Amino acid sequence: NYDANDYSTNKTNLLDEGKYRVRIINAIETVAKNGTEGLEISLEVNGHSNKLRHYIWYNRENAARTNQLLGEFFNSFDISAGERSSCENWLGKTGAVYVMHDVYKGRQIAKVAFCLSRNEQISLPAWKEIQPKREYIDNGSVPPSESFAPRQFSDIRF
Repeated sequence: NYDANDYSTNKTNLLDEGKYRVRIINAIETVAKNGTEGLEISLEVNGHSNKLRHYIWYNRENAARTNQLLGEFFNSFDISAGERSSCENWLGKTGAVYVMHDVYKGRQIAKVAFCLSRNEQISLPAWKEIQPKREYIDNGSVPPSESFAPRQFSDIRF
Protein backbone atom coordinates (compact mmCIF):
# COMPACT_ATOMS: atom_id res chain seq x y z
CA ASN A 1 0.00 0.00 0.00
CA TYR A 2 1.24 3.46 -0.91
CA ASP A 3 2.17 5.69 2.01
CA ALA A 4 2.73 9.33 1.01
CA ASN A 5 4.88 9.83 4.14
CA ASP A 6 7.57 7.64 2.56
CA TYR A 7 7.88 9.92 -0.47
CA SER A 8 10.18 12.93 -0.68
CA THR A 9 11.08 14.91 -3.78
CA ASN A 10 14.56 15.49 -2.31
CA LYS A 11 15.28 11.89 -1.32
CA THR A 12 18.02 10.23 -3.35
CA ASN A 13 19.81 6.94 -3.12
CA LEU A 14 22.98 8.13 -4.82
CA LEU A 15 25.96 5.79 -4.66
CA ASP A 16 29.06 7.33 -3.13
CA GLU A 17 32.00 7.84 -5.46
CA GLY A 18 34.36 4.88 -5.34
CA LYS A 19 35.02 1.30 -6.39
CA TYR A 20 32.18 -1.22 -6.64
CA ARG A 21 31.83 -4.83 -7.67
CA VAL A 22 29.09 -5.11 -10.28
CA ARG A 23 27.34 -7.75 -12.36
CA ILE A 24 26.08 -7.48 -15.94
CA ILE A 25 22.30 -7.85 -16.12
CA ASN A 26 21.84 -6.64 -19.70
CA ALA A 27 24.04 -5.68 -22.62
CA ILE A 28 22.96 -4.46 -26.04
CA GLU A 29 24.43 -2.79 -29.08
CA THR A 30 22.84 0.64 -29.46
CA VAL A 31 22.91 3.82 -31.51
CA ALA A 32 22.92 7.28 -29.93
CA LYS A 33 20.71 10.08 -31.22
CA ASN A 34 23.72 11.53 -33.06
CA GLY A 35 24.23 8.21 -34.89
CA THR A 36 27.23 6.98 -32.88
CA GLU A 37 27.21 3.21 -32.38
CA GLY A 38 28.19 1.58 -29.13
CA LEU A 39 27.34 -0.70 -26.23
CA GLU A 40 24.87 -0.09 -23.41
CA ILE A 41 25.67 -2.30 -20.44
CA SER A 42 23.29 -2.47 -17.45
CA LEU A 43 24.90 -3.33 -14.13
CA GLU A 44 23.65 -4.24 -10.68
CA VAL A 45 25.81 -3.13 -7.75
CA ASN A 46 26.98 -5.58 -5.11
CA GLY A 47 25.25 -4.94 -1.78
CA HIS A 48 23.06 -2.12 -3.14
CA SER A 49 19.71 -1.85 -4.88
CA ASN A 50 21.20 0.65 -7.34
CA LYS A 51 21.61 -0.07 -11.02
CA LEU A 52 24.15 1.58 -13.32
CA ARG A 53 24.45 1.92 -17.07
CA HIS A 54 27.85 1.88 -18.71
CA TYR A 55 28.23 3.11 -22.27
CA ILE A 56 31.14 2.36 -24.58
CA TRP A 57 30.88 4.42 -27.76
CA TYR A 58 32.73 3.36 -30.92
CA ASN A 59 34.94 6.28 -31.96
CA ARG A 60 35.70 5.72 -35.65
CA GLU A 61 38.26 8.57 -35.66
CA ASN A 62 40.18 7.07 -32.72
CA ALA A 63 40.03 3.29 -32.98
CA ALA A 64 42.89 2.93 -30.49
CA ARG A 65 40.83 4.70 -27.79
CA THR A 66 37.79 2.51 -28.54
CA ASN A 67 39.94 -0.63 -28.35
CA GLN A 68 41.43 0.56 -25.03
CA LEU A 69 37.94 1.03 -23.51
CA LEU A 70 36.74 -2.33 -24.84
CA GLY A 71 39.90 -4.03 -23.57
CA GLU A 72 39.42 -2.53 -20.09
CA PHE A 73 35.81 -3.74 -20.06
CA PHE A 74 36.69 -7.26 -21.27
CA ASN A 75 39.51 -7.51 -18.70
CA SER A 76 37.36 -6.25 -15.83
CA PHE A 77 34.57 -8.73 -16.51
CA ASP A 78 36.86 -11.59 -17.56
CA ILE A 79 35.25 -11.84 -21.01
CA SER A 80 37.30 -14.16 -23.21
CA ALA A 81 37.86 -13.69 -26.93
CA GLY A 82 35.36 -16.47 -27.66
CA GLU A 83 32.64 -14.71 -25.62
CA ARG A 84 32.99 -11.31 -27.31
CA SER A 85 30.89 -12.11 -30.39
CA SER A 86 27.55 -11.80 -28.56
CA CYS A 87 26.45 -9.52 -25.72
CA GLU A 88 24.29 -12.37 -24.41
CA ASN A 89 27.49 -14.21 -23.43
CA TRP A 90 28.27 -11.46 -20.92
CA LEU A 91 25.12 -11.75 -18.81
CA GLY A 92 25.90 -12.66 -15.21
CA LYS A 93 29.60 -11.80 -15.48
CA THR A 94 31.01 -9.88 -12.53
CA GLY A 95 33.61 -7.15 -12.67
CA ALA A 96 34.26 -3.83 -10.98
CA VAL A 97 33.90 -0.16 -11.83
CA TYR A 98 34.80 3.21 -10.41
CA VAL A 99 31.70 5.34 -9.87
CA MET A 100 31.84 9.14 -10.02
CA HIS A 101 29.23 11.86 -9.69
CA ASP A 102 28.11 14.00 -12.61
CA VAL A 103 25.27 16.38 -13.37
CA TYR A 104 22.74 15.33 -16.01
CA LYS A 105 19.87 17.66 -16.91
CA GLY A 106 20.38 19.55 -13.67
CA ARG A 107 20.35 16.45 -11.48
CA GLN A 108 23.29 14.82 -9.73
CA ILE A 109 23.80 11.22 -10.83
CA ALA A 110 26.24 8.39 -10.20
CA LYS A 111 27.87 7.04 -13.34
CA VAL A 112 30.59 4.62 -14.36
CA ALA A 113 33.87 6.49 -14.83
CA PHE A 114 35.90 3.43 -15.86
CA CYS A 115 36.25 -0.32 -15.41
CA LEU A 116 38.75 -1.67 -12.92
CA SER A 117 41.26 -4.28 -14.03
CA ARG A 118 41.13 -7.76 -12.50
CA ASN A 119 44.17 -6.84 -10.34
CA GLU A 120 42.48 -3.65 -9.05
CA GLN A 121 39.43 -5.68 -7.94
CA ILE A 122 41.23 -8.03 -5.58
CA SER A 123 40.55 -5.90 -2.49
CA LEU A 124 36.79 -5.65 -3.20
CA PRO A 125 34.36 -8.02 -1.49
CA ALA A 126 33.23 -11.01 -3.54
CA TRP A 127 29.79 -10.89 -5.13
CA LYS A 128 27.07 -11.58 -2.57
CA GLU A 129 23.53 -12.49 -3.54
CA ILE A 130 20.81 -10.48 -1.87
CA GLN A 131 17.87 -12.67 -0.96
CA PRO A 132 14.53 -11.04 -1.81
CA LYS A 133 12.37 -10.32 1.18
CA ARG A 134 9.28 -12.52 1.29
CA GLU A 135 6.29 -11.23 3.06
CA TYR A 136 3.20 -13.10 4.12
CA ILE A 137 0.03 -11.13 3.52
CA ASP A 138 -2.97 -12.30 5.52
CA ASN A 139 -5.76 -12.45 2.97
CA GLY A 140 -7.67 -15.23 4.67
CA SER A 141 -5.88 -18.01 2.84
CA VAL A 142 -3.89 -20.77 4.47
CA PRO A 143 -0.45 -19.54 5.62
CA PRO A 144 2.44 -20.78 3.44
CA SER A 145 3.87 -23.00 6.16
CA GLU A 146 0.61 -24.96 6.30
CA SER A 147 -0.26 -25.02 2.61
CA PHE A 148 3.13 -26.44 1.59
CA ALA A 149 3.55 -29.00 4.35
CA PRO A 150 5.74 -31.87 3.16
CA ARG A 151 3.88 -35.05 2.32
CA GLN A 152 4.99 -38.50 3.33
CA PHE A 153 5.78 -40.97 0.58
CA SER A 154 3.01 -43.25 1.98
CA ASP A 155 0.47 -40.41 1.39
CA ILE A 156 1.00 -40.52 -2.38
CA ARG A 157 -1.39 -42.89 -4.17
CA PHE A 158 -0.54 -44.53 -7.50
